[in-house]
Amino acid sequence: MKNLHSTVILLLLTIFSGGLFAQTFVEGNVSGVWERPGSPYIATEAISLNDGDTLIIEPGVEVLFRVEFPFYVRGLLQAIGAEGDSIYFRPESEEEDASWGGMRLIEADSLTHISYCVFLNGRALQDGDQFIPEATGANLFITGEDILVESSRFSGGYARSTGGGIGIWAGSPTISECLISGNGSNYGGGIGIYAQSSPNIENCRIEGNLVQRNRNPAGGGMFICLESHPIVSNCMFFGNVSNGENRWDYNITGGGGLYIGFESNPEFSDCQFVENVSMGASGDGGALAIRAASSPEFTNC
Repeated sequence: MKNLHSTVILLLLTIFSGGLFAQTFVEGNVSGVWERPGSPYIATEAISLNDGDTLIIEPGVEVLFRVEFPFYVRGLLQAIGAEGDSIYFRPESEEEDASWGGMRLIEADSLTHISYCVFLNGRALQDGDQFIPEATGANLFITGEDILVESSRFSGGYARSTGGGIGIWAGSPTISECLISGNGSNYGGGIGIYAQSSPNIENCRIEGNLVQRNRNPAGGGMFICLESHPIVSNCMFFGNVSNGENRWDYNITGGGGLYIGFESNPEFSDCQFVENVSMGASGDGGALAIRAASSPEFTNC
């Protein structure tokens, strides 16, 4: 009886420990189903979901990244969490300055769906003085059509070009009921929309994002540029900051909450701009700055 009792205790401890410390290492090409019992999934190098492949990530799963490895998505991703049971994408390390390379949706399958996910501390750091995709979209980069992103949070990201939280480049996703907070970049601290993009952004809160550089910062909350035509409805722009100098009398500068430039014609309806600030020598447009042959429309804002 004593031996049986000891065996049962050992078995229970083994099951309990396995549940606490389960982990799955991933690298290279990924697909299939990532379930909670295998969580966290730890990327030990850059990972890729290839065109034609499918990855389903279940509620409660954590996906952790070493160093600054990115997650490239060209196939079909279904990362659908639940209220109170989110999916996390973040660095493996919990050090304050830890980061990862962000999720990069590159012409991903149009049925890709991201819901109830949390993206933390992504980075897009290449050649930050140029507008290039590699320096755009620190937590999430999107190029392509019809992607749905909803009920998710994007925080702590930093891009050297545009889109510390989310960067959209020649894309038309739908972004709904998301929180984009505490991100930074040179242009578009929260969201960067560039290169003939036409996303639909609705019911989002864009809060506490920052652009700060020595010359020509623009769009603390959102940056819209180069013939882009987003539709933005029922969004709150709160407490975003653009801070720096207009050194070259440049058309890209200002707009604590929002910058619109270079023949972009967005449509805004039922949006609020509260306590956004443009600081430094430019000081243009605490709420928004409109430049370079752009013609936005605002309704009930």
